[in-house]
Amino acid sequence: MAKANLPSLPKQSMVYILLCLSGIVCIIGLLIYPAYVSLTELDLTIAQKKLAIEEQNVLFPLFNSLLQNKNNTAEPTGLPAPVLKKLNSDESESITEFLKQMAIDSSLNLTKITTDSKPGHLLLNLTTTGKFENFRELLVILGGNPGQVKIETIEITSLPGTKQMDLLVWMAMED
Repeated sequence: MAKANLPSLPKQSMVYILLCLSGIVCIIGLLIYPAYVSLTELDLTIAQKKLAIEEQNVLFPLFNSLLQNKNNTAEPTGLPAPVLKKLNSDESESITEFLKQMAIDSSLNLTKITTDSKPGHLLLNLTTTGKFENFRELLVILGGNPGQVKIETIEITSLPGTKQMDLLVWMAMED
């Protein structure tokens, strides 16, 4: 078998070739790869934004139809809307009787009423027990009261077989 005679490269040429190859690898590693990664992230962001825009394009007609339906609906007429006024001193004295009757009308038991008179306001702390379904009726009756009413807090607690509803209500009074 004949031995092929290959020319040998000098050591200095091999060093230059290795330096050039390592320089190319460094350029790829330091400049091109980070740009590639950032472009991939940018492509992902663009895809997410396009999806969000498509979603908005689908939902926009629905939003417009809901907005038109809202503008075309009439005011509800089933709830009482009394003319609001401030309570005078006679009415503020009979407010507990009104609250007791309100609880009876809404099929709830009024267990506690505490009142505190502040200048221009009457603070009422009510505690009722009964079915939660009847609590709405109590709120409707309270809202139908001609006095200016502000409900500050509503707290509902579960008791065995019933619910306890605590209301903190402010009513405007004449000075």
